[in-house]
Amino acid sequence: MKILSWNCKFGFTEEKALFIKKYNADLYVIQECLENDLIIINKIFKNKTFYSDNVESKYGVGIFSDEFNFSIMPDHSSDFRYIVPYKIYNDKRDFILFSVWTKDKDQNGNKIGYTEQTWKAINYDKYTKYLSSTIILIGDFNSNNFWNENYLKQKKPSHNDIINKLKKYNIESAYHKFYNCIDGEEKDPTLLR
Repeated sequence: MKILSWNCKFGFTEEKALFIKKYNADLYVIQECLENDLIIINKIFKNKTFYSDNVESKYGVGIFSDEFNFSIMPDHSSDFRYIVPYKIYNDKRDFILFSVWTKDKDQNGNKIGYTEQTWKAINYDKYTKYLSSTIILIGDFNSNNFWNENYLKQKKPSHNDIINKLKKYNIESAYHKFYNCIDGEEKDPTLLR
């Protein structure tokens, strides 16, 4: 199974959709879509959904697939903005997917650290039950261990706090486990300073 996640930056045009479709993923999780993008790319993907909390803008997250259906879990809480649990399913398999796009403001417009949203979500009683199931957390976390020291100075959860919490549930970064890493360290960093 192949899943592709991408922050498409300011809308998911037909050109962008055709570009990523060539990767033949089973599921696409795309941050910074607009709801109208679903109309524009209607012929490109069989199944599609869009979620936005409309706090700061009309942008949100789109999920697209020709193979899978999806529905937001009934216990979704808007307190975590764009950390949204979905049931992903077809006639062969089903699993829980947390679509992630962390923002620097909470649902009331107050400044919040990117890692705080993820930390609160993975510690939320109604979400922790999913951490022991077949689950994928995927998207734009806006987080990196480069900023750990800064978060620790602010007494906020760090990127490593999140990684360590998820490891307790046997959840780890597929990127670091299977791609481009030597002993867990990136040989080609995805963050360039």
